[in-house]
Amino acid sequence: MIALKTMKHIATSRTIPSFRSGNSPGGLSQKAYDKARMAAGIAQLLARKSHRRWLNLMYHNRALR
Repeated sequence: MIALKTMKHIATSRTIPSFRSGNSPGGLSQKAYDKARMAAGIAQLLARKSHRRWLNLMYHNRALR
């Protein structure tokens, strides 16, 4: 079975302006909603990466004591 993880797996993603159907919550346009969703996802990934770096630093500082 093939699992779709991102839009890169769908060959026609370049020709579809938005893969969502229906209205977006809050009355935003689909394009603005998709951009905001992508920005929030990127911010979440960066926050996780920063937290992992901080944990690693704390671990190494504790090991040096």
